[in-house]
Amino acid sequence: MKNISSLITIIFVSLVSILISSCMQTVGSTGLPSITLFTAVPVSISAGDQVVLSWSVSGATAVTIDQGVGAVATTGDRTVMPAMTTTYTLTAVNAAGANSAKVTVTVAGTSAADIIPPPGPPYIQYFTVTPESIAPGGTAVLSWSVLGALSVTVDNGIGSVTSVNTRSVSPGSTTTYTLSANNPAGTSLGYAVLTIASPVSPPANGSSVEKKWIGSTYTREYHYLDCSIARKIPFPSKIWFDTVAQAQAEGYHACPVCKPPQ
Repeated sequence: MKNISSLITIIFVSLVSILISSCMQTVGSTGLPSITLFTAVPVSISAGDQVVLSWSVSGATAVTIDQGVGAVATTGDRTVMPAMTTTYTLTAVNAAGANSAKVTVTVAGTSAADIIPPPGPPYIQYFTVTPESIAPGGTAVLSWSVLGALSVTVDNGIGSVTSVNTRSVSPGSTTTYTLSANNPAGTSLGYAVLTIASPVSPPANGSSVEKKWIGSTYTREYHYLDCSIARKIPFPSKIWFDTVAQAQAEGYHACPVCKPPQ
């Protein structure tokens, strides 16, 4: 009897080991980031109350949370105060792609209709890309939030999108994404530059420049798109030029750090 019991134990342990190994292979074969935790406490509040978002992610090169939270560490928490019932989306990316998780916070007595957008053209709360620089073949995440738009589109093959969303992108070269939000009062544009981190040689002839340039309305300087100074320009101060001549014609001068053609 004792021998039979021992045999059953050995068979049970073997089966469990095989099952665990199979599960681990199934999960790991995708190569995508793993989101082990994404919670909101509490999930139901009154207007003006605070909520703590908590998360834990492994295997990700970048992690973002929408609704204005932005780029975050792979593990952490953040206090938020939603004015209306809100769904937060955590997106984790690596070279294999993106994985996401959602959590909804219910604010008593509120709905989307309670948020009145400002009058006039649509208001772009944010339009960002995370990370701002990737290696060739890498993946980044575009995130945006727009108020008061009847239609929203993003160029470079993305097309029509909802007013609040995210999208994984993996361009073959440095790309400027343009978000266009429309309503009967007009059109608002947002820009996000994703840099491919391979070395870029400046054009040999400053009079023949084919790439786009970015400038700061505050400093009146124009830069290469991958300039370290350009990446720190606040969104409202960013301006884009097709050529160096265009930038100079509008009174902008060359950045002393990245030293573009003059």
